[in-house]
Amino acid sequence: MMLRRLVVRSSLIQNGQTNQQLSFIGRCKRLVVNKGITLACCTAATLYRKFSNMATLETLKFDNLVLRSLPIDGEEENYRRKVSGACFSKVKPTPVKNPQLVAVSLPAMGLLDLPLSETEREDFAEYFSGNKLLPGSETAAHCYCGHQFGYFSGQLGDGAAIYLGEIINRKGERWEIQLKGAGLTPYSRQADGRKVLRSSIREFLCSEIFKPTDEDTGRTGPSVGRKDILEKMLQYTVKTFYPQIWESYSNDDKRMYVEFYKEVIRRTARLVADWQVLNTDNMSIIGLTIDYGPYGFMDKYDPDFICNSSDDGGRYTYVKQPTICKWNCEKLAEAIQDIVPLTDTKPHLDLFDEEFGKYYTEKMRKKFGLKKELPEDKELVESFLDTMHKTGADFTNCFRCLSRLPYPGSEEFVTAKAGLS
Repeated sequence: MMLRRLVVRSSLIQNGQTNQQLSFIGRCKRLVVNKGITLACCTAATLYRKFSNMATLETLKFDNLVLRSLPIDGEEENYRRKVSGACFSKVKPTPVKNPQLVAVSLPAMGLLDLPLSETEREDFAEYFSGNKLLPGSETAAHCYCGHQFGYFSGQLGDGAAIYLGEIINRKGERWEIQLKGAGLTPYSRQADGRKVLRSSIREFLCSEIFKPTDEDTGRTGPSVGRKDILEKMLQYTVKTFYPQIWESYSNDDKRMYVEFYKEVIRRTARLVADWQVLNTDNMSIIGLTIDYGPYGFMDKYDPDFICNSSDDGGRYTYVKQPTICKWNCEKLAEAIQDIVPLTDTKPHLDLFDEEFGKYYTEKMRKKFGLKKELPEDKELVESFLDTMHKTGADFTNCFRCLSRLPYPGSEEFVTAKAGLS
């Protein structure tokens, strides 16, 4: 079963001020508001179910695998702090006053086998704002660390997100539910664990658009210096998200982790070939788009386009995205080197260029309507993009215009060519 994340976001405005409370279901995003102004949105896609087989909020099948698999922080008091030797801290959401539901995505509820009638309950907003906990839910905040803008940032963690648990639906799919902006966690740093309405709406809109049609140096995280925890994390990740690799190589850990690393490289390369502009300091290890924080849509083609206003140095420009994603894969190799030596992982980094080049070229051939592969295809793509850049042409519309050109050899082509002579 694949673990997927549903997020419900709730943001509220109280007494004219943005009071930052946002809940999340990941692929289901919903905004809930406090005292009079509530904005709620849910997004996700999948098939809806027959009412006779639907669940209720009380009968959701929770199976909180990650909390059984990885170390839990022994400190139960919720305050901002450095957490060592743990991957999660048990915390409870901070309640809000008078949450109200404004909108809900029925396909998103269908992922959890919940019918429309459940969303009409008076207590529905209470559960998805964090005021009440669903039966079987266990709340926790995730401890993690990583790089931002090329520098290791030390402990980061879920400063505004709270894990509610994992639900197994009738199809056997595993969905993780989170609240985001549900209050203080040990990882909130200087913030209050809430989220503002502005960015929440942006993330919701982008998620809705792209839903499926389909240490001493400061390098301290939950597993640094703790080989036992790192191994647990790796085993959990491979077994849960890469079951085929687990089944094929579980009797040979070293081979299994190398094959896992190679597949992460391939998926990351395909991800950036698909989207190109993405927030590369938050990347999914299973090759999915996550965290629609700073993002943008490129109108006129510009290889130096920056979608993140905080990227003053242009580290994450459009043309640099593949390089950054490959760099991230290199950092992953360094992070797991206590279990898998760099001599076994880094030689496979070249897979990134190979997979990206192949996948990107295939996609561009489709955009150009090319039916067969020719050696000059790459030059054709590069010259087309260069012309768009020099003329300030619209990226999307230029490709759409190609669809109006007649196919060489067709009657329309002969007529059009004659009209040009």
